[in-house]
Amino acid sequence: MKTKSNIKVLGIIAVLVVILPLVVQNSYLLQIFINIGSWTLISLGLTILLGYAGQISFAQAAFMGIGAYTAAIITVTLHWPPLLALITTAVISSIMAFLVGLPVLRFKEHYLALITIGFSVMVFVLMNQLSDITGGPGGFIGVPPFSIGSFVFKGDIANYYLIWGTVLISIFLIINLLSSRIGRALETLRSSEIAAKSMGINTFLLKMKVFIFAGVLAGIGGALYAFQLSFIAPNTFNVLESITYLTIVVVGGLRSVWGALIGAIVVTVIEKGLTHLLPLIIPDAGGELESIAYGLLLVLVLLFIPDGLGPTIAKSFKNKRNMTKSSKLKTLDQSN
Repeated sequence: MKTKSNIKVLGIIAVLVVILPLVVQNSYLLQIFINIGSWTLISLGLTILLGYAGQISFAQAAFMGIGAYTAAIITVTLHWPPLLALITTAVISSIMAFLVGLPVLRFKEHYLALITIGFSVMVFVLMNQLSDITGGPGGFIGVPPFSIGSFVFKGDIANYYLIWGTVLISIFLIINLLSSRIGRALETLRSSEIAAKSMGINTFLLKMKVFIFAGVLAGIGGALYAFQLSFIAPNTFNVLESITYLTIVVVGGLRSVWGALIGAIVVTVIEKGLTHLLPLIIPDAGGELESIAYGLLLVLVLLFIPDGLGPTIAKSFKNKRNMTKSSKLKTLDQSN
C-alpha cells in the first residue's frame, strides 16, 4: 500500500478512535480496546524488525517490563513527574536495546531467537529477585497515573485516548519511515542481505536501528501500562508474552504497516471469544482447554493465510478495484 493510501487509512482510523468512546460507554469494552492498543504499540516495532529486518526477537516483553519498572521506580521512588519518567523510559529502553543488540544482531536465525529468550528470562529473574527495588513477585504498587502538567490521564476514557494517541503517532512515524531512505534500505535488506551489502548499505547498523526502535516502543508501552494500572508484577513480562506479540505480528502480516493492529484485534477477539464461548460448549472447560483451542485457531489462520491478514486484505481490495476498473473499461468499449 502506498504512503498516501496509508495516510488516508490512518485518518479514517483516527476518526474512529475519537468517536468510539462516545458510542461505547461500557467500561469492560473500553478496557478491551485499551488492551488492543497496548498490544498494537508493543508489536509495531516487532513488525518492522521481523518483517523487514528479518530478525526474530523474543525480547519485547522484557523491554516492556524494563519500561514499566523504570517508569514505576522513577515516579514512586524518585518522585519525578510522569512525563519526564516517560522520556527517561524511552532513553533507558534505547540504551538497553543497544547493549543487547550489539552482540545479538551478529547472530542469525535460531541463535538470535535463543539469545533473546535468554535475555528475557534474565530480566524476568531480576524482576523477581531484586525485591527491594521491584517489589519482587508481589509486584510494585502505587504508580501514579500519567500526567502532562496539571492534566491527569485518570479513568478509562483518558487512558484510552492516551494509548491510542500514542499508537496513531507511532503508525504515522512508521509510514514515513518506510517511505524514507531508511525504508528503501529495509526493502532491499528484506529482499536480499547480500544485495543490500553490495549496494553499500551497512546492514548491521540498519538492523541495530530497527532493534532499538522496537525496544523503545515496547518500553513506552510498558510505561503506559504501569501508569494505567498503577500496579505491575513480573508475571506480566515473562517470555510467553513475547510469544503472544510474535503471534500478533505473524497473524496480522509481517510486511504490513497495519499487521500489528489487525493481529492485535484478531488475537483479542479469539482470546475473549474463547473465554466466553468455550464454557458454553464444554461446561467443565478450564484454562488448559482454552489455551489449546486458542493455539489451534491461530495455527489454522497461519496455515490458510500464511501472508497474514493485513496483506491478504490489501490484496483483496486491490483485486476488487482492478475488477471494477476492467468492468468499466469493458462497458465503455461496448458502448463505443
